[in-house]
Amino acid sequence: MAKRSGVSVDSENINDDSDTPVSKKRSRYMHIDAMPCLSSVNDVEIFLLKVQNKRLFGRLNQNRRIEDELRKKIDNLESHRIKDDALLSLMSAYLYQIQEELVMLMKRVSQTFPSPSHQSISSIETEESILRLCPNMKRNIIDDRLREAFERCTNMIRQIVGINSCIDKKLEQVNSETKSNAFHNERTPPCSSSSFQSFSSESRTEFDEANLLKESNTFHEKPLHLQKCLQELETKNRELSIQNKVLQNEIALSENRLQQACVRVKDLEDETEKLLVREEQTNSRIAEVNAQLRQAASKRSTVGKQLQQQPSTSTIRNGPTDDGSRRGDSNVQRSVAENSEYEALAEQRLKEINTLTEQNKQSQRTIQMLRSKLENLDVDMVKQSPTYRNLEVQFKLHLRNSIQLKTIHGIVMTEQAKVDNNMSLTTEEQRTKKSPVVEQFEQNWRALKVEEERLIAKQRRIEIDEEYLRMKLRALDGRMQQMPNIMSVAESKLQKAKHEQKLLKLKMSDVQAELNFTREELERLRRLISSSVVVPLSNADDVESTLEKEESLEPGEIDESDEDDEKLKDKTLDEQVVELKKQLRLSKRAIARCHAAMDVYKTKSAENDDITVTTKKLRMENSFLRAHIRRMAKKIGVDRLEFIKLADDMLSKQEVEIALLKTKLENKEGNMSTLYEEIGTTGDALDQALSKNKTLADLISEKDNAMLRMMEKQLATSQQMRSLEGEKKELAEMVRTLERQLQVQDADKEQLLKKLSFVESNLFRVVREGQRVNELIANHRNEYVELQSNLLTSTQTVKKLELSLETTRQDLTKHIELLENAQTEANRFRNTIGQLEKKLRRAYRGAENMKETTVVDLQIREEQIFALKQKVLCALCKLNQLNRVLLKCGHLFCHICIEKLLKQRQRKCPSCMALFSQQDVKNVYI
Repeated sequence: MAKRSGVSVDSENINDDSDTPVSKKRSRYMHIDAMPCLSSVNDVEIFLLKVQNKRLFGRLNQNRRIEDELRKKIDNLESHRIKDDALLSLMSAYLYQIQEELVMLMKRVSQTFPSPSHQSISSIETEESILRLCPNMKRNIIDDRLREAFERCTNMIRQIVGINSCIDKKLEQVNSETKSNAFHNERTPPCSSSSFQSFSSESRTEFDEANLLKESNTFHEKPLHLQKCLQELETKNRELSIQNKVLQNEIALSENRLQQACVRVKDLEDETEKLLVREEQTNSRIAEVNAQLRQAASKRSTVGKQLQQQPSTSTIRNGPTDDGSRRGDSNVQRSVAENSEYEALAEQRLKEINTLTEQNKQSQRTIQMLRSKLENLDVDMVKQSPTYRNLEVQFKLHLRNSIQLKTIHGIVMTEQAKVDNNMSLTTEEQRTKKSPVVEQFEQNWRALKVEEERLIAKQRRIEIDEEYLRMKLRALDGRMQQMPNIMSVAESKLQKAKHEQKLLKLKMSDVQAELNFTREELERLRRLISSSVVVPLSNADDVESTLEKEESLEPGEIDESDEDDEKLKDKTLDEQVVELKKQLRLSKRAIARCHAAMDVYKTKSAENDDITVTTKKLRMENSFLRAHIRRMAKKIGVDRLEFIKLADDMLSKQEVEIALLKTKLENKEGNMSTLYEEIGTTGDALDQALSKNKTLADLISEKDNAMLRMMEKQLATSQQMRSLEGEKKELAEMVRTLERQLQVQDADKEQLLKKLSFVESNLFRVVREGQRVNELIANHRNEYVELQSNLLTSTQTVKKLELSLETTRQDLTKHIELLENAQTEANRFRNTIGQLEKKLRRAYRGAENMKETTVVDLQIREEQIFALKQKVLCALCKLNQLNRVLLKCGHLFCHICIEKLLKQRQRKCPSCMALFSQQDVKNVYI
């Protein structure tokens, strides 16, 4: 009884409920019917063979279920293995990316130390290379994070190696246990209550072990490869850490230099602003000096005229008077005093101009110092950028415009000086009586000033607009650089979709071929069902020959098998037993092929448009097969109905799979629609970008046209100036008579003008150098922004690596647990297989001993069977078979009596009065 209770616990793991169809089948096939009256030994043997056939049929069903469970577990293991391979491939890809980045760092470091003469260039290049990798972060923090990431990778690999060693130990323990269990099962007797049959031979177990070993070997090889990669990375990391220490010092120095340069540039900007203010002040003062000098010249001319008039009047009047002489002396004294005052003012102004020139010289020296430092910078890297080229072109245009304006300004200033000289030489009467030529000249002069102011205002506006357009063009360049990536992604998705459609077509052709194969197998099953009569054979060679013949049968040859069955009825019992074995093997093979075909059909992706047609055809064929099977069931009888039920189960599975295929097809269509929508959005984005580029090109063309108009206006003004030159020549002839009197004043003025021109040239150089400095600063700022973006991308990749490492840890622990569970289950199934094989051998031996029995032995066996039946019957009702066991005491009863006890709330065993609950009642199959 103890053995029976133990078997009941194992069987409870498979099916606990007694109302399931599996339990009903077992109770029906394992129940021993009432022994009919048998007249001969042949009848007895036939009866025993029928009973054995029923039991074997039930065991076949159990073996099939076990096979299905094992296949599911194997599929799960394969899916987990595929996931592990994918994760390991991702890890290897991430590690390869890290290795490439380290190689780039090494290259940049090697470039930073070409020669000692280029220390400044190397320091700036190291700054740029490291800032591109690490923007907005301190270098110490970045080094610490990189070290932590490498340490995590090494720890993960060590854990993986430890897990692999544990798995190896467990596999060795499992192999040793399987060998010891196999040796122990050969010596131990079989349990009387266990009624399982082996579904595979020793070769199948060896095949499973070989598969497990292969999977474990592949699983071991992957972490070793990762370990090698990490060892290489560790060596490279050590070398880089040594070089980073050297670089940090140089980077600190370069940072200090850059800070000093930025401070100096800011100081220069302030000084240039001050110089501009001083220029305006000097211009205003020079204008005042010119006005004062004009007044002095006019007064001198009046005094000279008066002096010339006085002697003429005195000669006319026969000698000068005392009053006239006194008046003349007083006027002369006044004019001399005024001239001395004007000379003092001129000397003060000259001193101020000298101070300004000294300040300009100092600013030039500072600018030259900055130039010498900026020349040491790596200008080639800056000149290669597209933004620098665009700025260079625009700067040349501005230079041309500024040069033209300067020439116009110089011409105007010279003409103004000439006019001022001419006007100073004319008398008050000539001033009061202005000639029409002079009035036109003044009007033209005013118009030229207004146009010059307009040109300056327009130039400033153009500069502002150009800066705004540069910003827009940079943004558009970034977007256009991103657009090919988006288009490449969309094209890759389209190519993948096309490739998947081709694969689906190939897979559908394979599925149709396999469906044809399943149809042929079902036709063979029909033949077997129609020709299911006991056909005895003598030897195993005859069995193989009959298998080949039945496989070569055609639908028209089924009727001929019935005539062969009538001929084979006269053969012996041994041949009938062999024929039964042969039929069972055939049925087993056919069902296994059907299962394999169904598994393959599951794995095939049903994403083709022809799936709907195939599903309809399958449904029609399934309904036709069911109707035909039901007709055949009526002809064959009750003993062969289980083949029909198996066929119905298979057909129902096919319908379920067809529904799954439909759902997958709908999902695939939805995915394709989303892909087409994404492609449409990318196309719209491209159109928008192109339209924006067109608008910008139109704006640029408009600005170019405006510049051309400005040049045309400047040419018109130059023509007007040429027309005025003729008039100036006429004025020059009038002014030649007055040039001798103002030679001294002209010399002084020429000196002042030389000094002013020198100051203007120096200022122009300072402004030009300041513009260059501003451009370099802008370029450095842009490069710094790019470096910040690169560092952000690198930090994101590091975070992704950390997340992937955590996911791999979790997945590895899960896979190890699944492998351990699968190994334990495989060991348990192997033990059961060995026990069932031994029981089969003993059953065959008992069948062979049955032949040598006599009539007396048969009577004795009948009595023993009757006694056994009474033992198997319930002790309470003595009618029903023992089906339930009480786990606490181990006593057996029928299910009807136990249900009555539970309904009456009698929770005590009738034989030993031990308490039990509903959970302690379990099923037993005898």
